[in-house]
Amino acid sequence: MHTQESKNQNKLLLYSFIIGFLSFWLCFILLHWRGFQAADFQWIIRGGQAIINGENPYLAIKPGPIYPLGVPFFYPLPAAILGIPFTLIDSYWGGAIFFGLSASLLAFGILRNGEPWRLILFLSSPFFIAALVAQWSPLLLTGAFFPTYQFLIICKPTIGIASSIYSPSRKGLVLATAGGIASLIIMPTWP
Repeated sequence: MHTQESKNQNKLLLYSFIIGFLSFWLCFILLHWRGFQAADFQWIIRGGQAIINGENPYLAIKPGPIYPLGVPFFYPLPAAILGIPFTLIDSYWGGAIFFGLSASLLAFGILRNGEPWRLILFLSSPFFIAALVAQWSPLLLTGAFFPTYQFLIICKPTIGIASSIYSPSRKGLVLATAGGIASLIIMPTWP
């Protein structure tokens, strides 16, 4: 027999999964509609592939003629490390899976925090734009609800720092530092 608390937890997980699943399909459809592979997340996949190939992503990724290949790799190395698992699948799927998982985690954080009215953000134009180009913002916002996810600060500091300031965590800072050290072990010259 389940307790009321475990039933509530299961509901939160189910609602979070549904939001993540719908976000995944929204992103997948939008990526295909635009024809830009994984859009913004494509750099992360390309960075991960460079690491797998034993290359420096900052030297290996040259600007191409069109978006999302039009600029060199400019993310911190931990972002490319995060992209390694996504190199195993098609870019469209990789970007959409990344975005769907991010949305699911964000929804769970919002619901667990007891403020379901905040789910309205999934109907906002900024969320739609994030889905259109498979952006990091939903994943980095999870750091405001789960200090453990603040390790992602090192992947995209411009957004990650904001969620960390909202809910500062020693654990998050320690994990971000550990991620930075690990990336220096992989490629000491990346900074």
